[in-house]
Amino acid sequence: LAREVSFKDLRNAVPAGVQRSTGQGSFLEPRPARIRFLRSIRGANAAIQRALFLRRRPAKPSVDRGLVLYRDTNGWCPFCERVWLALELMGVDYSVRTVNLQTKDKGFLRLADAFSPTGRSSVPVVTTPDGGYVVWESMDILHWLSGKTSNDWPGVSGTSESVFAGTDTARFLSDGTLVQVAKDKGPTRRIPALDMGSGGSKVTPLPKATEGQLVYISGVMSAMGKVTAAFGGGPETEEEKTEAVAKAVQALNALEAAFDEDKGPFLGGDKPSAADCAVAPFLGRYPRDPTVRATKELSALAEREAGTRWPRIAGWYSAMGKLPAFAATVEADNFSAAKLRGTFAAYALEWSRKAEAGEKLEGPYAKKRSPEEVAALEARVADSKEACAAALPSPDEARAFLASVEFTGMPSARSARVLARREAAANLAAAGPAVAADAIKGIAADSAEEDAGAPSTAEAEALVRLIATALLSSAPGTPTATLEQSESLLASDLGADALDAAACKRIAAVADHIASRLCCPRDMGAPAGAHVRAACVVAAAVLTAA
Repeated sequence: LAREVSFKDLRNAVPAGVQRSTGQGSFLEPRPARIRFLRSIRGANAAIQRALFLRRRPAKPSVDRGLVLYRDTNGWCPFCERVWLALELMGVDYSVRTVNLQTKDKGFLRLADAFSPTGRSSVPVVTTPDGGYVVWESMDILHWLSGKTSNDWPGVSGTSESVFAGTDTARFLSDGTLVQVAKDKGPTRRIPALDMGSGGSKVTPLPKATEGQLVYISGVMSAMGKVTAAFGGGPETEEEKTEAVAKAVQALNALEAAFDEDKGPFLGGDKPSAADCAVAPFLGRYPRDPTVRATKELSALAEREAGTRWPRIAGWYSAMGKLPAFAATVEADNFSAAKLRGTFAAYALEWSRKAEAGEKLEGPYAKKRSPEEVAALEARVADSKEACAAALPSPDEARAFLASVEFTGMPSARSARVLARREAAANLAAAGPAVAADAIKGIAADSAEEDAGAPSTAEAEALVRLIATALLSSAPGTPTATLEQSESLLASDLGADALDAAACKRIAAVADHIASRLCCPRDMGAPAGAHVRAACVVAAAVLTAA
């Protein structure tokens, strides 16, 4: 950990292909997706444009060339997680571009204006690396990735738009071509079927979803959405709650019946399918929802694989939980789930105050709330903070976790643990300066006059390098042994004179900030996040003692 060890050195030390927990879906460096100005010229002759070199024929979608996934910055969008999970399960090479849904950049808005079949500038979106082909809406993308054709099943009229969003303006042809029509714009976009190419041997095909499966999934999403506490809503009376719970139980019973135990634990049989990807982000959230946990009729969901009321759904939880791709893209840890609940409640409070002040707002939070609703949201924010504090491991628990060889919920405990550590180190090495800058900004905003103040860039980056270095080891006890030497290693990095008591306090604050700021799966998969959080807790304890 000498000063000359840089983030670049750390990136070079990380084995290839571990940016996410699966080690699949290596990240490409695609040409920027762009909208050429001639696409806005309707009726122009394409052949003339090509002859004048004004318009090039885009390369057809292929696994050999890879794909680009646009998803939300926070990593909380379940519709993005559907596609993200599918790409990881398939092992397709892809790159990720994040979109801030509050302040969308002009390039993404232009993309939406030209291609969105619903007219919304929503995510997820998948494009080819050259931006020549664009696929919008999560279910359309899943169908396209799984090779759906017009021969598989007919249209989806009458089904829930929450699952089939966008498909009312899209259709698949017999050769797998997806036809999407930009809403109110007129142009018809034809996206050729994804060519499995010469890379087909390394890519796992995604089994297709059936219409019946998606109808059951839609029913569960609709019914559970009325029960859970998302967006500060939920039933307002006991009668409404009782009715909502009854409908949720009915929908879960229907989904339970959709599984075929003779073929395997997934909706797709022995392998997860597009239908499993469609429901995974939602079934993954329900067990940690406080309303679900507190509702007797639904509490079996909170038990996941140990639940007895819906044994086939319990078997699905067990099988899905063993997939590294699920842990990398969908699974949150207890800390992140608790923080998410508090964040949504805080958003609802903020927007409610703005609505009360007369501001014109749009969206799920944009409404005035009764004093009782405000009190409930404030209580949820307070509960979230308490749950987050309880979810952080103690120093002794963190040391034991880093030193242990067992890792529940993942196959091949030793290899899963090594893979998670490497993923954690890869993410810290790639985003180290940004992580350090975020910590400096956050600590400066919260610092009181009597505090040691905000850390310097050198101090914050040294801590991030220390954590990444400790996690690069594959030996069970090595991370803990490295972190126990935090003071001496940081002194070697920064210089002994620079590491006084105040500096130790500032750097410990960086570790605390990262531990409480890290969100899974936004920043990394849940297994990798557990290692980073534990390492930060140990480093903070050692430096505080120093």
